[in-house]
Amino acid sequence: MSRRPSLATLSIATKATLAVGAVSTMAMLVSDAIWLRSILLIGVLLPLPMLWYLRTWLIEARRRARSTAKRLSATIDARHEADRRFEDLMDMVTDFVFETDAALRLTFVSERVLDLYGIKPQDIVGLNLTDVFERLNAHPEAPEYRIDISDRKPVRDAMFSITDTLGHRRHMRMNARPLFDAEQRFQGYRGACRDETELAEAAVNRHLTQSRTAAALDAMQEGFCLFDIDDRLVVCNRRFREINSGIADVLKPGIEYAEGLRIGIARGVYDLRGLKPEEFVARRLEQRRNPSSSVELKLADGRWLMVNDRRTADGGFVSVTMDISAVKEAQDAARRNEARFMSFVDNIRGLAFYRREIGEKSASIFGADAAFLVGTVAESGRANLRAWISAIHPDDQHRYMEASRRQELTGEDLQIEFRFVHPVTGETRWMMERSWWGKDPEGNRRFMDGYVLDITDRKAGEHRLTAAVEAAEFANRSKTEFLANMSHELRTPLNAIIGFSDIMANELFGPLGVHQYGEYARDINESGQHLLAVIQDILDVAKAEAGKLDLEESEFDVSEIIASATRMVRERGERARLTLDEALPPDLPRFFGDARKLKQIALNLLTNAVKFTPEGGRVEIAAVHRGDGGLDIIVTDTGIGIAPRDIPRALEPFVQLEAGFGRKYEGSGLGLPLCKALTELHGGRLEIVSDVGRGTAVTVAMPAERTRDQGGPEKAPAPLGDDVVPAKAIRLLCIDDDPMAAKLLEALITTLDWRTEFVWAENGAKGLALVRDWQPDLILLDLRMPGWDGLTTIDKLADDARGRHVPIVVLSAMSLDHQTAAGLQSRGIGVLNKSDLSAGALKAAVAATIPVLAKAS
Repeated sequence: MSRRPSLATLSIATKATLAVGAVSTMAMLVSDAIWLRSILLIGVLLPLPMLWYLRTWLIEARRRARSTAKRLSATIDARHEADRRFEDLMDMVTDFVFETDAALRLTFVSERVLDLYGIKPQDIVGLNLTDVFERLNAHPEAPEYRIDISDRKPVRDAMFSITDTLGHRRHMRMNARPLFDAEQRFQGYRGACRDETELAEAAVNRHLTQSRTAAALDAMQEGFCLFDIDDRLVVCNRRFREINSGIADVLKPGIEYAEGLRIGIARGVYDLRGLKPEEFVARRLEQRRNPSSSVELKLADGRWLMVNDRRTADGGFVSVTMDISAVKEAQDAARRNEARFMSFVDNIRGLAFYRREIGEKSASIFGADAAFLVGTVAESGRANLRAWISAIHPDDQHRYMEASRRQELTGEDLQIEFRFVHPVTGETRWMMERSWWGKDPEGNRRFMDGYVLDITDRKAGEHRLTAAVEAAEFANRSKTEFLANMSHELRTPLNAIIGFSDIMANELFGPLGVHQYGEYARDINESGQHLLAVIQDILDVAKAEAGKLDLEESEFDVSEIIASATRMVRERGERARLTLDEALPPDLPRFFGDARKLKQIALNLLTNAVKFTPEGGRVEIAAVHRGDGGLDIIVTDTGIGIAPRDIPRALEPFVQLEAGFGRKYEGSGLGLPLCKALTELHGGRLEIVSDVGRGTAVTVAMPAERTRDQGGPEKAPAPLGDDVVPAKAIRLLCIDDDPMAAKLLEALITTLDWRTEFVWAENGAKGLALVRDWQPDLILLDLRMPGWDGLTTIDKLADDARGRHVPIVVLSAMSLDHQTAAGLQSRGIGVLNKSDLSAGALKAAVAATIPVLAKAS
C-alpha cells in the first residue's frame, strides 16, 4: 500500500508535471530538427530505398510526438481545472481544512481560516497544533471534547470556544482523522473545522425565548394549555395546573384531553350535573369540536371554571381557563340582594323616596305604608312635595325648611324629626326623615335619596324609657350607697373569720388534735379570702359605675408590682401544674398611678388565666414599653378561650359565660369588668384577643403620660463598631413567616457582644403593628412572605410616621436581581443573604446599619 499524497503534495506534483511536459516537448522539437539534418546528410550517402524508409519513419515519429504533446497538453489542462475546483471548493465551504505532520506541525491550512477568524494561513503553517490553540485561546466546551493527540484517535465533533483577532468569542466544531503510511507509521492529522458561532448563539437565543415564553405563560392569571391536532397536550402553564389541581399530576405532554377528563371523573373532580361519565365526556368533546362560546364547568369542590376553546391553524386547540368562582358568587349575591331589595320594597314599614333631582316638585316613593303616610299618591308612584311640606306641623315647618336649605348648600346628610298632620285623618304623628345626595358619574350632586319613618310609637317609648332610665339611675345610686354602707358590716366578720382561721391553720396556740381540723381551717381561710376579694370587687365595680372610684397616685416600679402579683398566684398555678412565666425587660419605665389598683388589675388577670387554663398549660405576664411612650401589660394563657362574639358580654359586670347548674369554673363575673374600669380610670384601654380552645391574650394599654423615665435624658446613641457597646439594649424586630429562620436569628443574636431584645412577627401586618408599639432599632425583613411580601412591607413602613425612620436589613434566600438590589440600595436598605447567615455577617449588617439609626434619632 503506497502512501497517500497530502493536499500540499498534490499541488506541488501538478506544477512539477507541467514543467516536465514542457521540457519533453521542447526536447522532441529539437530532436526533430537534428534528425532532419541527419537524414538530409545520410540521403546523399544512402541509396534511395533506405532514404524512403527513413522518411516514412520520421513522419510517423513526428506524428507520435504531436499526439504525445496533445495528450500532455490535455493532462496539463485537466490538472489546472482540478486545482481551480479544489481552490473554489476551499473558498465555498464554511469549514477550513488543515493538515499536520507526525509532530503535529501544521503543513497546510486553507484560506478559509482568514475569512473566519482573521488569521493568515502562512502565519500558522509550521506551528504546532497546541501552540495554535493557545494563540486562539481555544477551550473545549465540555470535558469529553479535550483532544489527546498522543493516542492518535479520530476526533469527532469536538466543540471549542476561541477568540478571533478582533477579540470576539467564537464557537468551532472540529473533525479530524489520523494518517498512516503503508507500514502503519503515523504521518499526522487531516481535518476540517466548522464555525458554529451562529448556531450556538441561535441555540442560546432559542433557549432564552423558550424560558421567556414559559415565564410569560406562568405569569398569566388564567390557565393556558395547547393541544396538538390529535388533541394531545403539548404545553400548559402553572395556573392551569393550579386550577386543575385534582389532576395536576397527570397533566404531562402527550396526554389526551379525553383521558384527562376520564381521570378527573374517576377522582371526583368534576360535578357531572346529573350526566353519566361518558355522556359528560361526549358533551365536552362536542363543545371542543365546535367551539362557539365559553363553557362553564362546575367542580365537585364548588368552584366554577370558564373554558374558552379555540382551534389553531394546524387543527389543534388552545384553551384558556379562568376560575370564575368569585364572579359566580357575586352573581348569586346580586340575585340575592335583588330579591332582598324587592322584599324590602314590598314590605318596608315607612316611606322611601329616590332619585329626586334638584328643582323637582315631586318624588318617586315606595313602601307598604307610603300611601298612608303621604295621604295621597299619584298612580305613577309619585308624591307632591308641596302638599307634603304643607302637612308638617306649623311649629316644625320653619325648622324643617332651614334644615333642607342647609342640606342643599353644604351637601351634608339630613336627619330630622318633626310632627306631621295627616291630610286625611287630621291625626298628628311624629316622623323621622333622613336624606342624602346621590352623585352622577362625574361626582356632581344631582339626586336626592332618603326615607321617612313613622316614629310616633318610638317617641312614646322614649318617654317611657326616659322615665325608666331615671328610675334605674336612682336604683343604681341606691345600690351603690347600700353596698358602701354594707362594706363595714361585711368586712368586720370576714376579718375575724380570716384571722382566726389563719391562727388555727398555723396552730399558734398548740396542736388542734385532729389533722383534718388544720385542713378545714385552711379551707376556711381561703374561702374567706375569696369572699373578701369578691366583696372588694363588687364595691369597686359599684364605685366605678357611680363614678366615685378615685386614684391614689404615686410614682412606682411596675416590675415590682407585677412580680408581687405573680407571687400571689404562683402557688395556685403550681397546684394546677401550670407553667407561670414573667417577661419583664430590665429598662421598663417607672409608672405614675395607683399602685394598688394596678396590682389588682394584674392579680385579677393572672387569677383568671390560671383558673381557665387546663393542667399542663402556660400562663405568662409581660410588659412592653411602646414606641409612643406608653406601657402595655399583657397576660396570655393557653386556656379554654372565649368566642369573639362573647367578649363584649365577658366585660359586663356579673355576667358569667358558663351558667346553670353545670358550671365548671367558680367566680362572680367581676374580674374582667373591674380590670376594664380600673384601666380606663388610668386613661388606658383593655383589649382581649381570644380563640376557643387555644387561649386568651389580655392587653392593658396605658397612655404615655403615665410613664416616667428611669433616669436623666439619654444621649444619642453613637455609631456601633466592632469595639463599641451601646448604652442600652438594641431592639431587633424580625419579620419572617418562617419560625425556624426567626429562631436561628434569635440564636445568632444572643452571641453578639451587644445587649439585644428580639421580637418576631410572622407577617408584615403584625410587624408594622409592632413597629408602631415597640419602636425597634432595626428591622430584619424577609422578602418572600405570603400576604405582604417584603417590598410591600417596606412601602407600608415608608408610609408610616414611625416606621419610616427605622432602618431595615433585608433577608433574602437567593441572589437579588439587579433592579431589586439597586432599588434597595437607593433607599439605604441593607441586604443579608440567608445562605451566608452567620454571627459575623449578622454583626456586620447590624453595625453597618445602626449609624443610620443614630443619625435619624
